[in-house]
Amino acid sequence: MRRKKYIISFGEALQDFQVDLEEALDKLDLIIINQEKLMATIAQLQEAVTRNTTVEDSLLTLLQGIVQQLKDAIASGDPAALDAVVAQIDASTQKLTDAVVANTPVPSA
Repeated sequence: MRRKKYIISFGEALQDFQVDLEEALDKLDLIIINQEKLMATIAQLQEAVTRNTTVEDSLLTLLQGIVQQLKDAIASGDPAALDAVVAQIDASTQKLTDAVVANTPVPSA
């Protein structure tokens, strides 16, 4: 009789262990899924930083070029050269404004 009691207890314990193991595996699957989502989010963030850095570098190059053109136009003493640089600044400003507006996400309400 005692032996039968231990066998039943062992069987119940084994069933409990299997249930606990299944629950642990389900939680592990959830952790893996969340980790994959997080890694995708990090990759998207890295891509966004790279895009922004490229845009910032391009903008910096543009501004440095315009500053140099202004210096050269002022140094030349030629009002027409200065007018040409101002016209270029106006055109660049409009292009930049249009690009910023086109690429700025609309905030959700």
